[in-house]
Amino acid sequence: MLEGGQRPAMIETMPLAVERLKGIKSDLSSWAESDIQFDFNPTGTDLFSIFELAYGYAKRCDDLARSIETLLRDGHVVAATIIGRALIETIAMGIFFIAEMDRLVAHGQIDNLKKRLTAFWGGSKQTDIKPIHVNDALRHFEQVDFTYVRYLDEKYRSFSALLEVLKKAGANPEPLEKTLSAMKNYDFLSEIAHPNGLGVQFIYPHLDGMDEKIKATANKLLDHYRFQAQMSIFQCHHLITALETTKTLAARYRAAFME
Repeated sequence: MLEGGQRPAMIETMPLAVERLKGIKSDLSSWAESDIQFDFNPTGTDLFSIFELAYGYAKRCDDLARSIETLLRDGHVVAATIIGRALIETIAMGIFFIAEMDRLVAHGQIDNLKKRLTAFWGGSKQTDIKPIHVNDALRHFEQVDFTYVRYLDEKYRSFSALLEVLKKAGANPEPLEKTLSAMKNYDFLSEIAHPNGLGVQFIYPHLDGMDEKIKATANKLLDHYRFQAQMSIFQCHHLITALETTKTLAARYRAAFME
């Protein structure tokens, strides 16, 4: 919860963030609309299924991101944060899937690739095929995001400098990888996704006779979660980066298993 007097972050007041988010949404939509094409005959392989699933993650993320924006425009912050949580899980599963396909192609393990693809594609508690657990995907995502945050800090050094300033001012900021992490974003969204007192009574209170200070605090909290829902869309940049690697995946698959 935000402390009294602390102004919540607002993406709309950050021109660079607005432009970055606009670019991410545009790139995501482009991937969601991509056609599956090969410059050779993939008959008898799993290539079409691999690409259909990879692009399917982009389509689902695009759909969820659009839903978040629609809900936020209409003032439905809690519903937007719940979808934001689902969006991060979809991003995590998508990049995990692509990474696994890349890894097994690189190692030339066609049998393992088929088994892994089947688990991603058809895994279910209702079948004999063991599903891929979302927590496995989230753990992979956490490592990918950690590497990304460290890369940014090594390139610009601004994040570490900011943390040092905060420490000198008497604050006790969390480590960089937690302060900027996608998983921290996920944790914030999960708080509201759970229908406990914070996500229900505090957000949907009985307003008659409510103290104005409490109303102000509740509004700040809503602004905070509105920002977190928007940040879940920002995390789609990780999926876009993973999808870029699929541009060479078919050729690498062909070299590993067809020649």
